[in-house]
Amino acid sequence: MEAMSWISCCASCLVAMQVPEDRPAMALPLPKPNKASIDHSKALGIYIRGLQAQHDGNLVEAVNLLEEVRRLDPEAVPPRQSLMPLYLGLLRIPEALESGERIMAAYPDDASSALFLAEALRRSRRETEAAAVLEKTLPKLGDNLPGRIRMLIVIATLYEEQKQNAQAEKTLKELAILLDRPEATEVGVYGVEDLERKSAEVHERIGRYAVERGDTEAGLASYLEAYRRDPVRTARLGLRLAEIQAQKGNRDEAFPRLTEYLSTRPQMMDGYELLVRLRRQAGDEKKLLTELIGYVEGDARNADLRLLWARELSRSGRKNEAIEQSMLILREQAHAVAARDVVTGLLEKGQAGAIEIARLADEWLTPEDASSPAGGPPPFPGSRGGPDACRVLVQALLEDPARLRAVLDAVTASGENGGAGSKPVLTTLKPATLVLLAEAATRFRSFAQARSLYEEALKRPDPKQAARNDETRFFMVELLMREHKRAEALALAREIRDALPVGMKRRQATTCASILLTMGHYQEAFDTLKNGTDDNDPKGALWAGRLSSMALAYLKRSEEADAVLAGLSRQHPLPGEQREIALTRVRVLKVTGRDKEALEELESLARLHPADPELTNEICYELSERGIDLERAEKLIRDALELDANQRRQGVMPRYELAVWSPAHDSAMKVDTLGWVLFKRGRFDEACRELERATRLPEGDDPVLWDHLGDALAARGDKETARSCWQRAVFLWRAGQDRPGENRLELIERKLADGPKASRP
Repeated sequence: MEAMSWISCCASCLVAMQVPEDRPAMALPLPKPNKASIDHSKALGIYIRGLQAQHDGNLVEAVNLLEEVRRLDPEAVPPRQSLMPLYLGLLRIPEALESGERIMAAYPDDASSALFLAEALRRSRRETEAAAVLEKTLPKLGDNLPGRIRMLIVIATLYEEQKQNAQAEKTLKELAILLDRPEATEVGVYGVEDLERKSAEVHERIGRYAVERGDTEAGLASYLEAYRRDPVRTARLGLRLAEIQAQKGNRDEAFPRLTEYLSTRPQMMDGYELLVRLRRQAGDEKKLLTELIGYVEGDARNADLRLLWARELSRSGRKNEAIEQSMLILREQAHAVAARDVVTGLLEKGQAGAIEIARLADEWLTPEDASSPAGGPPPFPGSRGGPDACRVLVQALLEDPARLRAVLDAVTASGENGGAGSKPVLTTLKPATLVLLAEAATRFRSFAQARSLYEEALKRPDPKQAARNDETRFFMVELLMREHKRAEALALAREIRDALPVGMKRRQATTCASILLTMGHYQEAFDTLKNGTDDNDPKGALWAGRLSSMALAYLKRSEEADAVLAGLSRQHPLPGEQREIALTRVRVLKVTGRDKEALEELESLARLHPADPELTNEICYELSERGIDLERAEKLIRDALELDANQRRQGVMPRYELAVWSPAHDSAMKVDTLGWVLFKRGRFDEACRELERATRLPEGDDPVLWDHLGDALAARGDKETARSCWQRAVFLWRAGQDRPGENRLELIERKLADGPKASRP
């Protein structure tokens, strides 16, 4: 009993020892959450939903959710990392650039985001900056072999696109070393076969650069290494080896490799062209024709190979056979090179050949319909004959004004064969063909011939094609304007408008309003446009709305012009339509004196369409007028001209009814912009050269262009020639060739009166 009492006493003492002397403080309530913490908590939930939508493939929903997260928590980086690939996929390049820059500032080691940012920069035509971003990130990958391989592949491609061959070759050599590491197949970059194939491709590219810089031995070694690694690539690599052997003068060693390659029936022509070159060097031209016939029979669908054979036939004196072969190809498909060969071959026959070209164009135009002034829409590429073949035939004519002139002379001659009393050729051609040729003649300032062609087309109106007949008369209005016969053009435009039947007024009123607007009759143009919209024709309604906004701007009714454009923006949501509306808004801002807003709008629009030459030209001209950022303006306009040239080489043309615009010449307005930028930079000799070229191009007989050329010549010291240019500009303005809202007549007359003292840039 006493023992139990002692135990109880000890336990009480122990408990007493554990009790703290001071009681704990009372728990305080948690602080009330502020707006930032609430937004952060809300953002986390939305972020999870956004990731789930992205995982499920609901990309639009994912973008909306992740952008809401970004709004709630602007400093958070993970939402931007998730948005980057979505922005690229949706072609929202400005947002991708902004997100990528923010991510890399916070996480410079993020290789995945660096690759996405590089792609966004590349799509903005900023390849040098893209390569720099990746070069900066590459060292931070350390021993991450898959990441380094992927990044080096992209860097090499960027350098190749920029023609920076030395950097590309250096990068490829580093890549080849990594691909040879044994663990490359173990880390999941490539399988064994894919790794060998990729390595062979890299060695081939290294060999190509070695050959280009003249190191044939190094090139041969690289090609042999590629040849060893991938036997499947044997044929194509055989061509590379044959090229090197030929370059070293070893024809006997080149022929076996080349024959091996050509036996695979390649679609590219470099192998066949090498064969032609080697046979000519050996003096075996007869054997060459025999070999080419054999290859043609084995690959009859290869049109380029057949054209090469046709050229060799022509070279050997068998010109008629060569033309027949090119004609056969052109009848089978719309082949631009075949069209060029047909045109040049037929023109060698003189007037008879020129007439045959006109009749081919006439044959290939579809029966007239109301959809287009030059025949129906083109069929799919590769169709037999048809308007697509006519298009490439016209392109071949327009590549050289002398070719077009020869055909026009033959068609408009007094008789079918050039003899008096014969039936004129133009009376045997379809009205649509006559309009096509007349439009081409107008662009190249052959006004007398254009008039005779238009008049003949108007003599044979089709009662079933009232719209086509009206369009032909509108072409006559354009011709009168280009002949500087303003009063006649204005009278004819009004006559056409007033004579239109009620059912056709909406269709043609917009065209008439456009002409009135060009002539400076703003109120009349606006009144005409009230009848120029048709709810059943969205494209026509958009055009009419844009013209209405411009007319209101010239009438100083800027608020109404802005309201019209806002309505158009709501009614026409497609990207191409939005671009046209935005470009019209830029012009409205400029006309109404809001130049700063116009430039900001242009820059924003150009970021959305970085590869648009027309927008680039607008920006560069605006920069040159303001005299700011001229170095950038020069680079941009040169890039735009190069892009135009590439599009012409690739056959990218305006819509078919405008195919008479020359595919072989630069835009006069873009060349003028380049010249004006050079003038503003004080490089007067270069400026004069470009501005003179602009005035010689189609559309170059413009008062602004002549005024610019006069200023550049005066600045260079050529005062008398400058005076003649200003006199030409004054004549054009007085004749009505002015640009609405841009009349410099008083300024030029002051230059002529005070002496040629052009304002220095």
